[in-house]
Amino acid sequence: MKRMFILVVAVGVMAGALEVQAEVQRLASTWEAKEATSSDNKVPGSLSPGNELKPNPEQTLWVRGEVVSASSGFLVVEYYDYKVGGKVKLKIKTDSKTVFGNCSGLSSIRRGKYVSVDYKIDGTGQAIAQAVSVNADESSDWSGGA
Repeated sequence: MKRMFILVVAVGVMAGALEVQAEVQRLASTWEAKEATSSDNKVPGSLSPGNELKPNPEQTLWVRGEVVSASSGFLVVEYYDYKVGGKVKLKIKTDSKTVFGNCSGLSSIRRGKYVSVDYKIDGTGQAIAQAVSVNADESSDWSGGA
């Protein structure tokens, strides 16, 4: 009787595992089909040719990377984009509502520093910084190892 019970439990566990595996395969094929048929594979926010920012004032986006430049109310951040498979640049506007962390403001951010930026896209497609935080540890490279 005990062996029969163990056999029934084992068969049940195997059947459950097969159902999970089938569901994972179904979801993976659905995702692959969606990716293959998507006509919009542009990287939001990058300065690469053909990549536009899409306005969505409700969505807060986030980027972290190395400062390329910081002046005249704009911050340009270079980061590793896994969709593109390389580094891209994002030009982000700062304004009087932008909150700065670990620095006194845009003028104190130097090229080569690593930052984390929360931003939104306005109606014109411009990235507008909500918060900019300078990484306190200069040795941290967030670029994904590229």
